[in-house]
Amino acid sequence: MDPVKDCELLAVNARYMTPDQMNRLVENVKKDGFLSQLPFGVKIEEKYKIISGNHRVTAAIKAKLEAILILYIEDIDSERELAIQLSHNSIAGQDDLGILKNLYLQIKELDWKAYSGIDEQSLLNYQIPELVPISESDIKLNEVRLFYGDLDLKQIDQTLELLEKKLIDEKRDRVVLGDFERFVEVMTEVKRRLNVKNHSVAFLKMIEICEEWIETNENDLCA
Repeated sequence: MDPVKDCELLAVNARYMTPDQMNRLVENVKKDGFLSQLPFGVKIEEKYKIISGNHRVTAAIKAKLEAILILYIEDIDSERELAIQLSHNSIAGQDDLGILKNLYLQIKELDWKAYSGIDEQSLLNYQIPELVPISESDIKLNEVRLFYGDLDLKQIDQTLELLEKKLIDEKRDRVVLGDFERFVEVMTEVKRRLNVKNHSVAFLKMIEICEEWIETNENDLCA
């Protein structure tokens, strides 16, 4: 279709391009001779209202393309039209800069580097982080000892087993019982509220609280 006669651009568009970006897009369209990404529109009588790809249509007009291809739909209300327009603006994805840099460096021709639209200086200044393998011997482990009698230890084991079943995830391949910092934070709060000084006693109180929670949520599913 004719980008001038058949297409109607948005009167209000949240997405914008700088003059430099538009000039680069126009040059790319001239080089290709067509739009490599299709605009999307709504057919209204004999016109096509472009709700995504307004800059591409503008670039096609500036590049003096006589005809372009677009995707379009019919018979949608104004709210759905706005939702599509905004979704195409907002759901754009992110670039992994390390992968992007590796891909960009594979381009040798200067013309194609310019065509890519990449800000070369910013990209080349990005340092791909080195990944250092860590073995168990590299991790410093600290041991915390809690002392209990047989009856208390049995109570703790039973409660943790029940808690584990409650907190197992949907895939049933791992159990999440919280991280160490959160554990220390909760233990500190328990000691403060119950005026407990001993770590072992505080942990036993935490077990009792867990037992009460398990009884209260006996029929609930937790993930």
